[in-house]
Amino acid sequence: MELIQVPQFYSAQYWGVRDVPQVRKINQASLMLSTAISVAFMLVAMVFPYVILELFTHDTAVIQAGGDYLRVAALTSCHYCMEFFIRVVL
Repeated sequence: MELIQVPQFYSAQYWGVRDVPQVRKINQASLMLSTAISVAFMLVAMVFPYVILELFTHDTAVIQAGGDYLRVAALTSCHYCMEFFIRVVL
């Protein structure tokens, strides 16, 4: 979340002095970085959901149910990243 919010503070400063090319550059870099991180998380969560859950619990029923859920929920991470970015920019 801070990966998106902190660059927006800089964008607001550049927007105040009407430096639109710099605002676009900051927004583009922030969007690319946050998208790359969310895609990486999505791939790891889809490939190794049970390993991730084993870091937090040793209950096999929780790991089985949570792993199935995490594999599906990981598909939404990139969409959530884009949605949050657009909310912060607007």
